[in-house]
Amino acid sequence: GRSLGLDFFDIIFEEIPQDFMFEIAAYGLPTRVQHWSYGKVYGRQKVHGEMGLSKIYEIVLNNDPGYAFHLDTNTDVANLLVYAHVLAHVDFFKNNTYFAKTDRNMVNVAVEHAHRVDEYIDRYGLDTVEQLMDMAFALDRHIDFHKGVARKPYPAREIIETERKTRDYADLFHEEGFAIERKVVGDTLPPHPEKDFLWFLMQYAPIETWERDVVEIVRSESYYFFPEFETLFMNEGWASYWH
Repeated sequence: GRSLGLDFFDIIFEEIPQDFMFEIAAYGLPTRVQHWSYGKVYGRQKVHGEMGLSKIYEIVLNNDPGYAFHLDTNTDVANLLVYAHVLAHVDFFKNNTYFAKTDRNMVNVAVEHAHRVDEYIDRYGLDTVEQLMDMAFALDRHIDFHKGVARKPYPAREIIETERKTRDYADLFHEEGFAIERKVVGDTLPPHPEKDFLWFLMQYAPIETWERDVVEIVRSESYYFFPEFETLFMNEGWASYWH
């Protein structure tokens, strides 16, 4: 693959049974925060797979090192194509601009997220945490990807004073009179239309610290997955071409 010009991270391959493949397909990662919506996706994947309506040969994750999972019932010929397919996917993850600022350690970070959410569930109850996550997941596509995960709050309210000439072309008539113009900045919230709903809630909603942490977890994982939605056809086309 490298001799043909591909440039990919080292890759860890794991051979797994079909049920585990359904779980990763549902969650998007080997371990992730628990939520009922993943169970819904798992159920659909399982029914379609067992009825022969679909088959998942492999799943590959944007990580460094790359993680790839292939089905333990694949034939050797199928696996040869799967490995080539995976190499091209990881090359795409590594070199496509959309993925440049993604968290290359999300496989491990998501485990941390899961532990934190489990602690909140133990402390505040499943219904309370799940209701908050329902809200966060309903908004998780409303992010401003180009502004990135880390953003500063809006500027604080202040009055900016600037000098302006009392009339146009006053300098031509040797009239140098100036007036003070005052402009108020930061007196509305938000000061401009805001696309990143979850960031806005994290910064300005009257919520508890743990609730802010849950919203931040959902938001950070949304930023991780966003490039995959945006580049799906190109990514799969690249991998299919090379395999």
